[in-house]
Amino acid sequence: VKNTINELKFADPMLYKNIIQLKHKEGLVDTLGLTFSVSNHPMGVQQTVNLKPNGDQIEVNETNKLEYIDLLCTYRLNTQIDAQSRAFADGLRSCIDPEWLRMFNHEELQLLLCGSRTQGFNVSDLQANVVYDHWSADDETIIHLWSVLKELSDEDRSLFLLFVTGCSRPPTLGFKTLNPQFRIVKLPLEHVSGEQLPTSATCGNLLKLPDYRNKEKLKSKLIYAIRSNSGFEMA
Repeated sequence: VKNTINELKFADPMLYKNIIQLKHKEGLVDTLGLTFSVSNHPMGVQQTVNLKPNGDQIEVNETNKLEYIDLLCTYRLNTQIDAQSRAFADGLRSCIDPEWLRMFNHEELQLLLCGSRTQGFNVSDLQANVVYDHWSADDETIIHLWSVLKELSDEDRSLFLLFVTGCSRPPTLGFKTLNPQFRIVKLPLEHVSGEQLPTSATCGNLLKLPDYRNKEKLKSKLIYAIRSNSGFEMA
């Protein structure tokens, strides 16, 4: 089955957006200096691949841009990844009957294998599998943290998980399998500004939490941090 531009918006949203602009915005193609070729950089070495014979000598213009778009999508979604796709498909077929997979579209299959990106997670499971560094489970700020996490929407809980682990989905077998184990490190407020945000180190599944001792302040700072698409040492 040949992938088309319809799949590109899932595989490479930015390239898809640029191609749609190229397709519909008249005159844009004349400003880009495109040819029927693409540049790759395997192992840091630049490599030019022609999309058609002598493609690097053929300029893309308003007349032929639809052909260019079709050839570019075919290359990115089929030709370039052909060997990897075949190897993956062969391995998958050795484990699962392909007829079973044909019952699902790509979104349903991703949901089946990985869960929803915005499904949140079981806070109690994370709470039962945490390591405290200079904290205890009875500390006021820690009690507030778990309370706040339980109050968050599923989407915000997924953002929290992304913030501290680098992945918005919980482990399939629960947080007991998370490696390294989730850890909360204490940052005493006397050592940092009272406006310090929580920070994280996703490589170690680590949350660095100031000792706010105020639930509303903790909640506002945590939400600001997790919605900012940052984490590592964000102040």
